[in-house]
Amino acid sequence: MAATVTTTTTKTESSESTQLISIAMLVFGGFGLVLGLAAIIYAGVGANLAFEASGVAELQAKCVETFSGAKNDKYISYNGGQCGAAEKVPNSPLQATTTMCGSNQTAIGCSFDSNKKAYAFATEIGLSCTVAAGIFCILGSVPVVFNGVFGLLNKHSPATIFAGVGIGLAIPSCCGITICTGILAYIAVIVRAVKAIGTYLIAVSDALDDGVCTEACKKSKDATFGLVNHIMVYFEVLRNIAAAMIFFMLIEAIMACISCATWKKTTTQTRKTQPLPTTAPGVTVVQPSVVPAEPYVGVPVVVVDPSAPKTEAQL
Repeated sequence: MAATVTTTTTKTESSESTQLISIAMLVFGGFGLVLGLAAIIYAGVGANLAFEASGVAELQAKCVETFSGAKNDKYISYNGGQCGAAEKVPNSPLQATTTMCGSNQTAIGCSFDSNKKAYAFATEIGLSCTVAAGIFCILGSVPVVFNGVFGLLNKHSPATIFAGVGIGLAIPSCCGITICTGILAYIAVIVRAVKAIGTYLIAVSDALDDGVCTEACKKSKDATFGLVNHIMVYFEVLRNIAAAMIFFMLIEAIMACISCATWKKTTTQTRKTQPLPTTAPGVTVVQPSVVPAEPYVGVPVVVVDPSAPKTEAQL
């Protein structure tokens, strides 16, 4: 059996990601980005759109048109000047009043602009908190998305770098979003309390209603006091979105840790061998020999000079 000699040994290491983990990172990171952007957009336009779409301004304008001359068996209404030009007290056997549907004329006839300013101030707080939470969510989600992309491309170094960045940003992001969620939840509780107070005031106004009420003013009253519902829903939606951001931040941090731990390292070792020369049976391998060179010894050569005198033998 011929002997062998090992000539080369090659050791190769490669890494391989788990595709399902990478896909999950892309999905959760993408949801985080969409949620952060959606929160910022809704915080900026949600309350204003609901406020303008309520149609309160138009309903109040129609209510003002009916301030003058509405009456029942005991009372007759007139415009006291709270909304528009004041009218003279009507000369009538009925008792003159500026109360409409149990409320003063300002509340149900021309309070839209003042309510809008008050709600704009409230939404500024919601907008600030939500924008901060949305930015935290976006910053924490971007590295997770890149981790998923490089994981699918089987790029170990950039994938683990972005996973580490994602883990590092997840902690401050969760803290920041949690603070914003607490503020939004607190405001939502305040708005709910305001709604309860408004409901009580409506009940009181209904009890004090002297019976002078037009259909236009009744619709205006319901819509005006219903504005608080829009602001309450606005803050409750923002609170729920912020709570969802916290959930996604925690999931993304956990997935980033799993991504770093599930990279598979493969080691391949290659060994190359070369056989020694072999001889056939009965054949002797003769090694060549080297013969040293000897100096050459030849016949001496005589050179005759023609100008030299000749001897007798030469003659």
